[in-house]
Amino acid sequence: MRVLLSFVGGNGHAEPMVPIAHVLRDAGHTVAFVGHPRYLPALEARGFLSFEVDGQLATGRRHLEGAPLERRPLLEPNQLDEDRVLRRHYATEVPRRRVGRYLQLYDTWAPDLVIRDEVDFAAAVLSEELDIPHAVVLVLAAGSFIRPEVVAGPLDELRAERGLAPDPDLAALQTGLVLSPFPPSFRDPTSPLPATAHSFRAPLRSSGAERGGAALRDDRAKCQMRTVDGVAETA
Repeated sequence: MRVLLSFVGGNGHAEPMVPIAHVLRDAGHTVAFVGHPRYLPALEARGFLSFEVDGQLATGRRHLEGAPLERRPLLEPNQLDEDRVLRRHYATEVPRRRVGRYLQLYDTWAPDLVIRDEVDFAAAVLSEELDIPHAVVLVLAAGSFIRPEVVAGPLDELRAERGLAPDPDLAALQTGLVLSPFPPSFRDPTSPLPATAHSFRAPLRSSGAERGGAALRDDRAKCQMRTVDGVAETA
């Protein structure tokens, strides 16, 4: 099986998907990531195939030209600013920029399964449109950040362009298998996990070494089973 894991943003969106990618690859599946070229080298260093988006579509290792990332002071949290970024960037600009490249990749690489991070809305809409089995990996622990009043408008515009019905309650974003790497207690009670959700524990690392023992093997087996079999059950 060919599995494509797509993420929007940086390492905070990609890393929660890595344990799942390891499990799938260890089970014999072909696994690839698609994301911004700045964040692909770290994934390629672990032996994963990668495809660029937000730039020229390509395979293999490719480093983003230009200055290195700059460390800046933390900004004071502001909900209005966060909502604005989510609406304008993640729900409007990025999906429209990615649709064409995702369609090209879905056609040429032909994944059997798409696993996306929860704010990769272009992958959500296209997997629904093309009826590609899909799953979502949560990257926002509390679950109260993605709200209809913030993103339903721009997403419904994209859905209309793709011939899909409106989704004012964002129900379509959680119709497939949902994988959560967070303790359930982190979840906002007003935004409960959907019925199709499964929580998993990612391997802990200390000085570069993975957590060992039967607990890790058990988690990896469960994650594999839920990712592969769960998608078929919820598709």
